[in-house]
Amino acid sequence: MGRLRAERRQEDQGAAIAPRAERQAWNFLQWTEKPVIHAILLTLLLLAALVVRLPHAYDSDQFFQNHADEATYFNKAQEMMQRDAAPLAHGGSGLPGFLKAVAELSGQDPVAMVGQGQATLSSDQMDAARLAYLANTLVGVLIVAATYALARPLVRPAKAMLATALIAFDPFLLHLSGHLMAEQLFTLFVVLAAAAAVRATRHPGWLIGTAIAMAFASMMRGNGLVVFAALAA
Repeated sequence: MGRLRAERRQEDQGAAIAPRAERQAWNFLQWTEKPVIHAILLTLLLLAALVVRLPHAYDSDQFFQNHADEATYFNKAQEMMQRDAAPLAHGGSGLPGFLKAVAELSGQDPVAMVGQGQATLSSDQMDAARLAYLANTLVGVLIVAATYALARPLVRPAKAMLATALIAFDPFLLHLSGHLMAEQLFTLFVVLAAAAAVRATRHPGWLIGTAIAMAFASMMRGNGLVVFAALAA
């Protein structure tokens, strides 16, 4: 009998602890959603996303060594600068246009690589390459910020923060930050288009933003038009 009473007492204590833990978790959740606290946490998360991606911009031993297409994009960017041409609105032309813009803003020429990207870079070429990889790193951080912009109207602030954190440290997206490939910019514009589409359900003017973002996405990859059709549906 005494043993049975002791077991019941333990069960009652456990039942009391569970609601207390739930209340503490709920209080913590509400604390993180205070505007100032939430803004600080979001800023720290974006800084962390930058820190984990930044080494790619300074790992010069890996420049153009990961994928042959990286050198191809630079060659196309140089051709566009020589012809003073703007990127055409079809898949594959957007990244060279982005690199062209980065080079022009910095006063550098895009790096002209040879073959499959195996070449010795001069000092000026190294500076231009590092700048391009740095810009690519910043695109990765913008994807994280765009994820928050997409999630925030759909879920409460804490859940939006959690979704943003998952994207900030996603292994595949971290991998893309070290490659000058079209996938990063494509992902950014698709997420921005989705974020604008969500807001367009309440404010139709956001449809213009959706169309613009998907136009840029289609310049990065041809299947951007497929995603555009899915959003339109």
